[in-house]
Amino acid sequence: MKILLDQSTAVIFKRKLQYPKIEFGQFRTPLTQYKSGSYQYILDNGAYSEFKESRYRNMVKKAKTDIFCDYIVLPDIVGDAKNTFELFSYWKNELDISSEKCAFVLQDGINNEIMPNWDDFGCLFIGGTTEFKMSNLAYKIAKEAIQRGKHVHVGRVNSTDRIVKWFDNCHTIDGSGISKFDHMLMKAVKTITECKKYKQTKLYNFGG
Repeated sequence: MKILLDQSTAVIFKRKLQYPKIEFGQFRTPLTQYKSGSYQYILDNGAYSEFKESRYRNMVKKAKTDIFCDYIVLPDIVGDAKNTFELFSYWKNELDISSEKCAFVLQDGINNEIMPNWDDFGCLFIGGTTEFKMSNLAYKIAKEAIQRGKHVHVGRVNSTDRIVKWFDNCHTIDGSGISKFDHMLMKAVKTITECKKYKQTKLYNFGG
């Protein structure tokens, strides 16, 4: 589990020195607009707080050819899978983003009829309400995404229970709390470290 921080590259470098056993990357948004460089990142759309279209368009334009950009999150509506699906289809064509670089946001109410073709995106972003994010349905779809070779990112992961829930079923996480506050990041790092130890112990016991 890799932590993506909505911070400057300088701060991320500091965190890597502070916690050398934890993987860090960058989570860029139209709200903070931190510059890219040195670290792979996911570009968010900022829709959870406030969608700033002009900023988003400008950042996407540069991100499409930025070697540090792994995925671009297409606009979504929290808790609304149907409209998120329609927005995904519209913005993917509007911004002319390659499928492998697109991130589709999973939302409450998702079903096969309002789910893009798996070939249309490279990253599955677990969004939605807290209830949906912690649901078995979200977890099941994420597991399928990994089996299909997709990257899975979980948004708004600031608490121990969310880290434990998603530790073995996603590649990256982000959270405004762990990006801004030292004590929250420290707790997240401790939880990930403990999860790694537990996993290693289970593998050792199985092997023995």
